[in-house]
Amino acid sequence: MRTIDQSENRRDFPTDRPIAVQLIMDGTATASVMRSSQLMKSISTNIIQNCQAVSVVIFGVNRSGWHTTYGLFDQGRIEEFQCFEFVRGKEMPYGYQNCDV
Repeated sequence: MRTIDQSENRRDFPTDRPIAVQLIMDGTATASVMRSSQLMKSISTNIIQNCQAVSVVIFGVNRSGWHTTYGLFDQGRIEEFQCFEFVRGKEMPYGYQNCDV
């Protein structure tokens, strides 16, 4: 597990919750976890609800570009981030993740 200060990468994140938690996985069950949006949302909800500074949870596979991000939205909703089509010079808004890896 690693924590990331979102203020270094984004401007439009929940400012009262500046931390993203990155969970990097490796092993035989990794693909099963990554294919279970229900499990990842449940884990994200638990982390975000119990860690007052956290608004984002990133699940990733070690040594690959495979990742999925969940975050806190209006009225306490926790949702998966949507794919962002990279455009040079355009900042990726909160709620989006780079899916072109």
